[in-house]
Amino acid sequence: MPDLNRRPERRSGNVYHDREKRGQVYLFLASIWPHLGEGIPRAERWDAAWHAVSTPFVRFAAETAIAHVGVIPVPLEVAGEAVEMAGIHAVCTHPAYRGQGLSRTLMEAALAYCDARFPAAFLTTEEPDLYTRYGFRLIPQQIFVSELAPSAAGEVPRRLSLDDAADRALLERLLATRNAVSQVLGTREPGWLFKINVSLWSAIAGHIHYLEELDCAVVYRIERGTLRIYDLVATELPPLMELVARIGQDAERLELFFTPDRLQADRLRPVPLTDGNNLMVRGPFRAEGTPLILPPLARC
Repeated sequence: MPDLNRRPERRSGNVYHDREKRGQVYLFLASIWPHLGEGIPRAERWDAAWHAVSTPFVRFAAETAIAHVGVIPVPLEVAGEAVEMAGIHAVCTHPAYRGQGLSRTLMEAALAYCDARFPAAFLTTEEPDLYTRYGFRLIPQQIFVSELAPSAAGEVPRRLSLDDAADRALLERLLATRNAVSQVLGTREPGWLFKINVSLWSAIAGHIHYLEELDCAVVYRIERGTLRIYDLVATELPPLMELVARIGQDAERLELFFTPDRLQADRLRPVPLTDGNNLMVRGPFRAEGTPLILPPLARC
């Protein structure tokens, strides 16, 4: 428990450069989101170290971290243009220190840092009202859906595990040369954010598959007759229905959690996303007003 009588301190420089301070920040983040306690070191074992990509803005009381805002540079394709945007993540304050303006101070410092380096910033949140005061605005998101007809059995995909060195090398090759699935809004990051998000989203970790004939990795699940595809990683993107024919034999409905405009997917219709992961943007965003979704494995 932090010393509640001690004034919170500012720390200059990137505290992640100090292993002890980094450990204190990780302990604090895990106290807010328990799954980070296992997820951060798991991603590090997969060569995707949180501290290597995130710039932290942190307040301490004595040696205890009590408030945090992180910034990650995320390469995206937006309206046909390659753009590196600032991803704001892990905004939190220790319960004992809430109401003192610590998050506001850190957010303002983080956004000043972003304004000097990036054309725009984004975040995902279940509480969008908290961020409008900082100039963020909601960008409506849609999943893309279609009914499916029964199909014959196709290729049996190989399940990949990031704990297996050979599987990880295969996936890293595909991530390094991936083509963005969408020119409206697609990710171009080379794999560290993908691996960090897989490490934190345990329900999806066992659902990364490789299709050798198409030389692509697909993150998907089939639940109660619905094929949900969360990401597609490939240099040469296959037509969507060719992909679905190989993996969706038992599915009656398709839901895509990425924008599929590069996959010859005219049959799909956009449906509002309702999972609470609201996309907010601060600054110019040329894809605004177009049906889109930020892929789950590109969220911060």
